[in-house]
Amino acid sequence: GKLLGQFKLEPDNKGSYIARNEGNFVASFDEHTAPIGGKIGPDGAVYMLDWNNLIMLHGGEIDSPYRDKTHGRIYRITHKDGTPSKQYDLSNADSATLLEALQSDNLFWRIMAQQKLVQQNRSDAIPELIRLAQDKTMDSAKLNTTVIHALWTLHGLSALDGSNEQALAAAHAALKHPSAGVRKNAVRVLPITDESTQRLVEMLNERDATTLRTILLTLSTMPADDALGVKLYELKEQML
Repeated sequence: GKLLGQFKLEPDNKGSYIARNEGNFVASFDEHTAPIGGKIGPDGAVYMLDWNNLIMLHGGEIDSPYRDKTHGRIYRITHKDGTPSKQYDLSNADSATLLEALQSDNLFWRIMAQQKLVQQNRSDAIPELIRLAQDKTMDSAKLNTTVIHALWTLHGLSALDGSNEQALAAAHAALKHPSAGVRKNAVRVLPITDESTQRLVEMLNERDATTLRTILLTLSTMPADDALGVKLYELKEQML
């Protein structure tokens, strides 16, 4: 369609999402334009990968002399009033720099920072990660991405296996975070223990359907508990 669309995902309160079409981000009249993806880059700009092909069908058309097998285009799309994301050199970054990047407004830098903190076993970052995981604020999307990344980084550093009481306490506190997205991720990083089972049982009145589904799926991986089976049966009956 020579288009790069944009869709907003909204919870349907049934454990899934609805995609809302918010119009075309890019529309072209160039007959060779064939967008196949768009990503946010390290600078905050949108990078569009354009197949740049007049013949876009497969099958017999693949042998058409008009099918371009050589060229492609990448567009860097910015807003005239946009503010570029702060960029980092993480090649030899210390833990302080990685922790700063973990709080970036750009997912690219948050993922890179989390990956390096875990892969390089930066245990010296654990105290600050615990502090970051305790933030109770939400952004305009009702999320706190810093808390989510802090929790998963603590998980990757094996700090949530019971060996660090403060880290585990931060994860337990995040189970009551005002953001459903944070609560859902806090559920997923819990260790497989009887204590985790009990805390998840206490969350069975969760109102966010996606988070509740995560709680139920996580409970299925926890130690067997006959009392839990009774509670789950009662919950099922209430939902019918």
